[in-house]
Amino acid sequence: QGYTLRQISAILPIAYSTVNTYCTSAYRKLGINSRTELLLKFKDHITK
Repeated sequence: QGYTLRQISAILPIAYSTVNTYCTSAYRKLGINSRTELLLKFKDHITK
């Protein structure tokens, strides 16, 4: 849906810092640094 990290933390019962930590950890494991890189990495899966 394109939610910001703050919006995600407001929707879920967790703090912004927790959302940020989880995203940072996932990005590191995937070898990326941003949502843009995430979209580029998985664009073929998104368009199918």
